[in-house]
Amino acid sequence: MEKLFAENELYISGITEMEVFAGKDMENEEKKKKIIEMLSIFKKVNPTNEIFRLAGEFRRRYNITFPDCVIAATTYLLKAELFTKNTKDFEKIEEIKIFLS
Repeated sequence: MEKLFAENELYISGITEMEVFAGKDMENEEKKKKIIEMLSIFKKVNPTNEIFRLAGEFRRRYNITFPDCVIAATTYLLKAELFTKNTKDFEKIEEIKIFLS
């Protein structure tokens, strides 16, 4: 992980941040503080009209959840690789690359 952080420009979708804050870990103030600190390392990318349009296309083509479509569209438009544990849904999307550690 440290190598990943040291050698790459890292982004996080605003949708991903929302999903993180919806998790039960956020009820624990100490964990919440650590997560907020970790998220500060990333450059946050909020959805734009272009991201939403592409997310709609991905939703129509691949029938995955709306948040995952927005994350995939963000990844694609940044020409980035997606770092995720949720490879099951994202590997359906031919247009993006998944970071394999």
